Amino acid sequence: MENLSLPILSLFILLVPYLRRHFFSSPEQKPVERPGERQNYFDFIKGLAILAVILIHVEYFFVYYFPEHSTFSFFINNVSRFAVPVFFICSGILLQQNIPNWKTFYWRKIVRILIPYLFVSLMILSASGKAPADFLYLIISGNTLVPYYFIIVLIQFYLIYPLLLAVKNNRSLLFISFAVSLISHYIPGLCYVYDIPLFFPFLFFFVYGTKHQNFFIRFDRQKIKLVWWLAGIFLYLLIFFIQPSGYFNHRLFFGPVILIILFYFKNLFTKQTFIFNFICRLGKISLWIFLIHFPIVQAFFYKLKTAPINFYAKFILVFIISTILSIAVSWFCSWIYKKLLGYFPKTKRLSD
Repeated sequence: MENLSLPILSLFILLVPYLRRHFFSSPEQKPVERPGERQNYFDFIKGLAILAVILIHVEYFFVYYFPEHSTFSFFINNVSRFAVPVFFICSGILLQQNIPNWKTFYWRKIVRILIPYLFVSLMILSASGKAPADFLYLIISGNTLVPYYFIIVLIQFYLIYPLLLAVKNNRSLLFISFAVSLISHYIPGLCYVYDIPLFFPFLFFFVYGTKHQNFFIRFDRQKIKLVWWLAGIFLYLLIFFIQPSGYFNHRLFFGPVILIILFYFKNLFTKQTFIFNFICRLGKISLWIFLIHFPIVQAFFYKLKTAPINFYAKFILVFIISTILSIAVSWFCSWIYKKLLGYFPKTKRLSD
């Protein structure tokens, strides 16, 4: 499926002038002074994305044990695959492009991302019964749990960020990054080295975020030709119905188009005050939910997989219970972590 969708959707982008300009032209922009400040709508988007991640991993178990329902599972998989691309794009959007102090920049990433990742990974590995000698390899490779490759790739993006800033004015940067991500899908050596995931397949998302920072933070829906974005989604789903199968996260078109549509309908979403605020709160703890949810999904799936209830009811039940418990545990971990950081005032400021 991936081999069919990637070239077709890439050709669609190239053949439509409006989409080609959006994806590959480097927009002239003045860097936003403080893009990393808390912006509620990005929290809302991250909240939606983390719910989609949980849904993908519920499907991950169901499609293996209930192959007779694979078409439904693959459909859930496909429509949820905007999540990881959107996380990478938002990471690029929310970074400052004038870094006054690289030491502070990297220390902030250690406090916000690396320490929680190491803590949760060590807890899971300790409970798994794996040999301590394997811990370092599993943490560096992201093989502690299935989703953790994302953290390893994100750390790589932060490490190469100074290089990307040095070439940010290159007019071909978006096109080159798109080509690298597209080619990487067909060359395994660009995806993994010694079982460590590499950033190349996801490079376009991060570069797209950094290059379209102003576009999203100062979003103008009047400049959006919605018909082309909707046509792209139609084509994406049409390919699925022609050849139903699982997808991975190389969604070079689907991730950006969902982000565009979420911004286009921003006023509609923000009017739903209770739901909007709830999802924003999920976005604020999305890293903790990402780190914690997989073993919870796994545990409840195995408890309920033989339950004498309808397949679809079982799927929904596992998703709802796993989501609620993942949110509760993540909120508690986030609260404890902030309390601990409170003993180190300078470090606490970096986590805010």
